[in-house]
Amino acid sequence: MAEADFLEKTLAPEGRARLLDIPCGNGRHAIELAQRGHKITAVDLSKEFLDAAGLGAKEAGVAVEFRHGDMRALDLPEAAFDGAYCLGNSFGYLNRANAEAFLRALARALRAGAKLVIDNRHGG
Repeated sequence: MAEADFLEKTLAPEGRARLLDIPCGNGRHAIELAQRGHKITAVDLSKEFLDAAGLGAKEAGVAVEFRHGDMRALDLPEAAFDGAYCLGNSFGYLNRANAEAFLRALARALRAGAKLVIDNRHGG
């Protein structure tokens, strides 16, 4: 999967890493990166997506920490992650105040030197 290749190269160039997938949707990227040996925490607001993601991880035989939560109000451990990614244009749906809250929470959750990938496509 090309997206997982990009995320791995960008967020974990030194090898295995602890990564945050937010929001994770059905867990497609989280599962793929877990299969590659990374420790993944994946957060989503949708219980349905989390149920599907959990089933997918079980079928793939990998452990992913799936958490129910809102990206606008994160409760994450401080400096716990080597990198994070926000795909699916989810960031683009946040208003300024929510985007600032999200980025502040991510800044606390990422260790010094960690990277963040945000997909923010705009149609045209």
